Amino acid sequence: MAKKIEMPNITKDKKAAKGRELVYQGNPLIQSRKYFNTIGTRLFTLGLMGLNPHLSKNDKFFDEEFPHIFISTNELTKLFGDSKYLSMLEKECEKLFNSSITLKYTDKSFTLMHIFDVMEYKANDGLYIQFDPKMKKYLIELVEGGYTAVNIEQIFKLTSTYAVRLIELCLQYRNMTKGNVITRALTIDEIKFYLNVPDDAYTGRIDHFKQRVLDEPIAEIEKITDFRMKYHTEKEGRRIKNFVFELDLSKISEETFDINFTLGKKLPTSAPYADVYGELINQGFTAKAAKEILTAVNDNIEVSLRLEYALQILPESKISIKNKQGFLRRAILENWRVNDIKSKNAMSISEKSKVKNQMELNNLRFEKEKIQQRLANNMEAMEKTGIKSTDLQGNEQPIPAGFVKSISEMLASGADLPDSVQTILKAFNFTVERFKDVYMEKYQETVKTPSRAKFGANTRGFSSLADVLPNFA
Repeated sequence: MAKKIEMPNITKDKKAAKGRELVYQGNPLIQSRKYFNTIGTRLFTLGLMGLNPHLSKNDKFFDEEFPHIFISTNELTKLFGDSKYLSMLEKECEKLFNSSITLKYTDKSFTLMHIFDVMEYKANDGLYIQFDPKMKKYLIELVEGGYTAVNIEQIFKLTSTYAVRLIELCLQYRNMTKGNVITRALTIDEIKFYLNVPDDAYTGRIDHFKQRVLDEPIAEIEKITDFRMKYHTEKEGRRIKNFVFELDLSKISEETFDINFTLGKKLPTSAPYADVYGELINQGFTAKAAKEILTAVNDNIEVSLRLEYALQILPESKISIKNKQGFLRRAILENWRVNDIKSKNAMSISEKSKVKNQMELNNLRFEKEKIQQRLANNMEAMEKTGIKSTDLQGNEQPIPAGFVKSISEMLASGADLPDSVQTILKAFNFTVERFKDVYMEKYQETVKTPSRAKFGANTRGFSSLADVLPNFA
């Protein structure tokens, strides 16, 4: 089944804007030479929207192979800005399909690669695209290498491919942000390569190079996005050594780099922060507070480690903790884990052993509590749905009542289950057929009997799945 992609909303009306989304590219791809025009850049980005890359070892759901991605005729019309786009579509697709990327290495080696394996247009239907399998390590197998996240809403506002590339190159250095400003230095040769400027262009005309390659694209960035960018030059004698770019994120709200957590889009587990986001919610943080923490640290694995450490030391803290979330927040943002490790490294050998033993005990206690909580959740799920442990097989886990009711209603109506719902079933080690065998009969008995005791008074329809999704991970 092809994944259907919609053009991102690039309206300036914030109330009318859709949920924002991120797309991901491996850093070698960010630093490659892409032979794209504006339409090619947008088609490429729409293709990225259909991917669920493997970003973290904590990810549960990700694409192992490239899916077929579908862009409807209506969305293509929006992309080209003209209902007569068919006269341009074949030419633009052919140009993009035949294009390649160039990867260069420090020893002057290089690699040329095709991007797409399939681009197929069906009349009165839409465009089907699929990436070349050799692009997997640059687009979906990102867990082992560095990658860059780019906000779609911002780059789709831009008509200059130079502007898009300048933003991508700066965002690659986002982990080195200081005071909301990313700084990156590039030589003129690097800029020409990354922005696909002909090598022999602007020779001896640095003023024209600045105006057309840098000043005009940056003016567009300043005018129609929330980013702020400027640059200055570093010289060796009279020769320009580097152009130093500064990308200011001060006007970018936390939501700009947020993930859409509704089932209508894609499961949050495909995104960075997803697992630890759910854990923060489970610990009592509000959605806003959880996102603030994730944005401040900007590393989901690091947040997970700091949170785990904070939970370990929470029981042994001698102070009266009236605000558990306040304690955890300080421990994460102030990085008590690293500070404590540094302090403990200065202790005597015997003291270190004592601390190590205590931490091991805390770890065991923490794991025990997690197992007890998981068992409690399973017992609650079985009690509300009428399922017994003997009804389950192998690795199957009890499914929460809200999920059971919503999925059962969909199956009872004869509707096909969306991929996202089947993914949820898979997480509980259930196939659709096993779900029908185990849950459907009990659900239908409950419907015939007006009592809602089995499924709980607060269960709602399919639209409510998004409400319980943060607790799903």
